[in-house]
Amino acid sequence: MPRHPERGADIAKLADAAPRRALRQPIADAPVYIADTLGELGLFYDLSPIALVAGSLLPHLKGHNPIEPAKLGAAIVTGPHVESFQDLFDALFAAGGAASVDTPSSIAAAITVLWRDDASRTEQLDAARRVAAQGADAFTHTLTSLSALLPPQPRAPRAVHASA
Repeated sequence: MPRHPERGADIAKLADAAPRRALRQPIADAPVYIADTLGELGLFYDLSPIALVAGSLLPHLKGHNPIEPAKLGAAIVTGPHVESFQDLFDALFAAGGAASVDTPSSIAAAITVLWRDDASRTEQLDAARRVAAQGADAFTHTLTSLSALLPPQPRAPRAVHASA
């Protein structure tokens, strides 16, 4: 899926006129499908056991956020260029929650292992979910801490209705 849906036509050209969601073209037996509308990527992560977070394959793209595939059950395969989410990927790599690839053959090898070995895929996915949960816990803790610094808000008076 292109990060910017308006690039769908250009990406479809690169993929030998792959069918596009924005044009409501059927997938049929196409090896590539361009999901170029907003809000649908979560569906594909939920349906797929493995996700190639491909915005990490080229240096100028600097990676994409891996939290959504981790939360929705897609094992993460990523390229080496993850600068935009470096801390998160460092935690994922340390926990065994993502596989890093840098060549077409390493992409194929990583996906083959995850596809064929349910135990390895489940182990990687569980590790990724734990890392994602840590981030959610940190966010909740930060909000709670910030809320404690705010002055108390006066309560709105309750409306009183006389009974008839």
